[in-house]
Amino acid sequence: MKLTKRVLALLLAATMTVGGAVTVMGDPVAAVVDVPGAPATTSPTVAPLPAVAEDQEAKDGSIVDTSAKGTATYTDVANEKAKTVIVPDTVEVKGVTYTVTAIGANAFSGSKAKTVKLGSNIKTIKKNAFTKSKVKTLILKGTKAIAIKKGAFKDSKITTIKVNKKMKASQYKKLVKALKKAGFKGKVKKARV
Repeated sequence: MKLTKRVLALLLAATMTVGGAVTVMGDPVAAVVDVPGAPATTSPTVAPLPAVAEDQEAKDGSIVDTSAKGTATYTDVANEKAKTVIVPDTVEVKGVTYTVTAIGANAFSGSKAKTVKLGSNIKTIKKNAFTKSKVKTLILKGTKAIAIKKGAFKDSKITTIKVNKKMKASQYKKLVKALKKAGFKGKVKKARV
């Protein structure tokens, strides 16, 4: 018994001077002591959680609105002068990765882009998304039809929408119907995107 107490006392003393964890009879016992001159111990970092926020600058420079569900709405391009804009599948804002699922109102107004490629996670194009934009070709990388709000293409110059050639016929038909209902008057065709 005396030997066990001595061993435990030595283990505890060693842990307290170095800082760390000790296992006593199968149970972990933590002992952290701030000892002058000893290296600082760091606590494990906790990953940031998704948050609701508007007009957040993503790591790539684009502007997005974020949600607590981990999704983002693309609201402005990173470079207004770029001739081609690629809306990514995901964006990183303040260390959190969000899935880009929507294109917001006026997202491309003021942009000089002629071609826009939408990521495969896009589910919605909101009203006025392409209003007064110079975009002529829109490319949809997803294989599912997306919801398109009426007026999404109001006063836009888009003449061609290319969709993923892997899109099933039923999804293609549903997409074309949604585009017409939203006021799109140009060509829709399947292509390798």
